[in-house]
Amino acid sequence: MIFLTAFAARVIFYLIYQRYDAGFMTHEIGINHWLLIAKNLASGHGYTNHALLTYFPSPSLQATAARGPVPVLMLSLLVTFFPGSELVFFAYAWTLSALTAVLLYRLSQRILGSERQAVTAAILFCFFLPEMYISTAYASASEGLFTFLLFAYFYTAMQGIEKRSLPNALMAGILAAAAALTRPIALLFPIFFLFQAVRKHQQKAAMLSAIFLSAFIACIIPWAIRNQITFGKPVFSTTLNGYNLLRHNYGLAQKDYSLHTAEDFAPYAKKTIAASGERLESVSETRLDEIFQEEALRVIRRYPGRYLRACLHRAGWLWYKIGVEKPVYFAQMIPLYLFMFPGILLAIFRRHPLRAFVPYFACFFLAYASVNAQFRFICPLMPCGIMFAVYMIFELYKRIFQKGRGGT
Repeated sequence: MIFLTAFAARVIFYLIYQRYDAGFMTHEIGINHWLLIAKNLASGHGYTNHALLTYFPSPSLQATAARGPVPVLMLSLLVTFFPGSELVFFAYAWTLSALTAVLLYRLSQRILGSERQAVTAAILFCFFLPEMYISTAYASASEGLFTFLLFAYFYTAMQGIEKRSLPNALMAGILAAAAALTRPIALLFPIFFLFQAVRKHQQKAAMLSAIFLSAFIACIIPWAIRNQITFGKPVFSTTLNGYNLLRHNYGLAQKDYSLHTAEDFAPYAKKTIAASGERLESVSETRLDEIFQEEALRVIRRYPGRYLRACLHRAGWLWYKIGVEKPVYFAQMIPLYLFMFPGILLAIFRRHPLRAFVPYFACFFLAYASVNAQFRFICPLMPCGIMFAVYMIFELYKRIFQKGRGGT
């Protein structure tokens, strides 16, 4: 029922929003480079693109590692079996969202220990408008898949640690690797798994950790080997790290530096490439990544105070820059935040099992505040935020209800 509710809600959202803005749904489908790479892969042209780092057009197909392989492989399967259909990408994204709703329900059952709270959390996610917008507008990107993999990893990791289950630890490692090959931030997940394993089971932590790490590394290595063969460098994530760091911080050198993405980055990027002695027509993506990363670090070291102020600004903007109309923000996000943030503090104070998700929040928050502030990057964690909010709401309800009963 939860699966069907989440799926139906997104279909209805699609039909309503399409009447409101007919072009918004097809915009990302048409220009998204995940899909372009997937189409090249499906047509036998390999893992290539007509643009370096997806941002610099090239007259010929170029080998790329700018996008993680898991979403591209999934999209290539859809392109192969359902050629010429845009609707299949929406159905794919909505299915992932509906599966995430089911996983959220199962996680809430185990962690919150209440059927009522689990159903409440799942229903809130089913009708969570920012996620509905993102999963639909970016149907052929990585957001929906990463959210599903993230919660599948949470569930199997919890099962593995609580039950000391080696098969679950193995599956958690595979899912964490799949998430890392979707979004690079998941490369940090093994740290949190190892910490939880040691904290819970000091005696069996070594075996759980070894199984988890073996699975994780075994799944990451093929991508690194492919990149070593292609570029002469074992890229474990993507080649966009340097580009993103420079794009969102190069303006620090200006007096009226922008705290967001500047529109004139392309000329600056080309000047940076030229100053390095490379030519855009012949440079590889890995070399571009190195050039941009070196320049970004040079700018940040030159203006550390401005960079810190930019990070603090992004830290707030990260929770706000949703991409949907402001009434949606006021209708859902502010009420969610009013209960979510106190719920996080309460879970930490009471040492509630929910506190296991706090390191993930801190990781996402610090990583994206330091580079680029867009709500869609932390949207995959919002189901956790909903759990914290539900926990806080029911704790308040208990206090008020018990106090009311005590006074009668």
